[in-house]
Parts: sequence; structure tokens; C-alpha cells
Amino acid sequence: MVNKTGLKEGQHVICDNYFGIVLMLKELSRMKIACTTTLREDRLGGAPVLSRPHMNKKARGSMEEAYTDCGSLVKWKNNKVVSVASNKMRAQPLQKVKRAAESVRLSNEGHWTARGEHARSRCKECKGRTPHICKKCKVPLHPECMEPYHTKE
Repeated sequence: MVNKTGLKEGQHVICDNYFGIVLMLKELSRMKIACTTTLREDRLGGAPVLSRPHMNKKARGSMEEAYTDCGSLVKWKNNKVVSVASNKMRAQPLQKVKRAAESVRLSNEGHWTARGEHARSRCKECKGRTPHICKKCKVPLHPECMEPYHTKE
């Protein structure tokens, strides 16, 4: 399948878990084509990483990285366990992301709507499209979704 795609040396392929298998990474590495893909649990190719049940017991943000002959395999736990393999990228260096604390969202002060930077973003409350954001939380919200979002626990 890889030979029929028209890919050339130096390109970078990104694919989801439907197509991602370790054998494809090996073949693309041989062809000097970079690849990053999510992997399903049954397609890890015997890589030495913790199983999904073991990763589920770890805290959110936990990760494990293993190196194989075709690149790196990273498992991390966010809301669910995700497996990513790449013959180009590594998991290091890690970066912290800024998230508003739950106490900020539930505080009753300073929550005002404003026009966001993007024309249309996904509302955190109703999942519809909105151009508005909460100035304090920096999350997209419709004006009518402000109260439900900031009061539910």
C-alpha cells in the first residue's frame, strides 16, 4: 500500500488509528518518510509499554515512552489512554499547558462575554458555534450559556 501512495523522501505523514500500525512505520522509515500516528491497543507490535488497564490506574498527565527500531511509542493518560507512534518525533521536552482552575470557573466574579479571536469556536456548554468567549476563563461560550457553565459542578 505504501508504494502506491506517491510519497517522496522527506515528507511527513500523519494518520489516525484506523491506518496506524507499527509495520507501516518501519516501511516508511526505510523509505526516509516521517510518520506520526495514533495506534490502537492491539496494534502496538509488542512494544514494551504498560497495558491500558495499568495506564488507567495512573494519574492524569502520566506518560510512558518506549523506543523501538522504527522510532518512539508514547502512551499517555489524559481523559483516556492514548498511544502515539512516530519515526520522527519524541515525547521530550514536555510542556505545561495553562488551564483555569475549577475554582475560577465557579467563582461569581468577573465573568463577562467578549468577542473571541476566532470567528467561530465550539461553545463549552452547548457545543454549538459561537464568536463569544468568557473574558475571565478564556473559553468559548454563548452569552446564554454563561450562567449554566459557571454554576454547574
